[in-house]
Amino acid sequence: MADRRNGWRPAADGTVAGLWPRFRRLPAPVQAGAWLFAALVALSTLGALVPDPDGSRVTVAGPRTTTTLSTTTTTAAPTTTTAAPTTTTTTTASTATTRSTTTAPVPPAVAAGLPAGDDATVVRVVDGDTIVARVAGRDERVRFIGIDTPETVHPQRPVECFGREAAAHTASLIGPGTAIRLVYDVARTDRYGRTLAYLYRAEDGLFVNLALVRDGYAQVATHPPNVRHVEAFTAAQREAREAGRGLWGACAEEPQGAPVSPPPAAGTATGTCTARMSDPAPVQHSSTTVLFESDLPGRPAAATAHYRTTQTTNSGSTGPDGSGGIEFHISGATAGHAVRVVVEIDGGAARCETAFTPRARG
Repeated sequence: MADRRNGWRPAADGTVAGLWPRFRRLPAPVQAGAWLFAALVALSTLGALVPDPDGSRVTVAGPRTTTTLSTTTTTAAPTTTTAAPTTTTTTTASTATTRSTTTAPVPPAVAAGLPAGDDATVVRVVDGDTIVARVAGRDERVRFIGIDTPETVHPQRPVECFGREAAAHTASLIGPGTAIRLVYDVARTDRYGRTLAYLYRAEDGLFVNLALVRDGYAQVATHPPNVRHVEAFTAAQREAREAGRGLWGACAEEPQGAPVSPPPAAGTATGTCTARMSDPAPVQHSSTTVLFESDLPGRPAAATAHYRTTQTTNSGSTGPDGSGGIEFHISGATAGHAVRVVVEIDGGAARCETAFTPRARG
């Protein structure tokens, strides 16, 4: 039964709207209690919307309320702190973006401390001292500076002693696909258009030119002005020759370009020198010149050519930079037989050797 003592009667039309005039006629304490109860119910309802910390977040801060609904597939939405006295509702739909990254080819590891130069990749090994390398997208024929290995591909000369072994050894050090560093000297190319370079293996910094000389697969062949490492090459060749390594033990004839350590003369300062022939295979009844480099400038020099049955000595001198040249006329030297040439500077203070092999006319 309805309570009519405080003026409460059911709405005549049976709707909620009919209750409002009667609610307003209730005593003030009763209305205040009803409003407080409604506020508590509303706050409880809003609080139920707050998710776990790893999901979207609704922050209710006293009378200042900021509601942020965030949907994300990657990270939790950030907490929003609002100082404004009004209620602001922001809905943000955040969709994770998957980035497609194209990874560039990783360059080969390069040993620390390599001299400045051009990075390249070996395409093929031509012979012991020549390769084809890819430099900046272009194939270049590269000739090793300061050394010479026995011939294997010369169009006018037979395969020389230890030539195939030298080519195979170079291929074992820097075969096709090997990353290398090309380092240049004063002259970058020779008269044949080949690139002149010192070669270093990128992975461990191996100095290939020096290694070939040290292991007895090459000999010193100095061509000024590219003489930066001539002292190191000469010392390595001396060591290989004394140990009989490679071509020094396998070949009966003296290879071209072989410097010899002079025995120190009592009370005489000693020096070093290297020698090579201007034409290592001259035609009979022509001429060729022995070219030499030394650390003894302005000194007298003599060169002796040792033929099969005789020998000839010609004189000259070193210039201000220690270099020089002495010419020989080849008359009836036996074709195909190596002629040993010994250069002595300042009476033997420095001594070095080379050789040439005459070839028949026509």
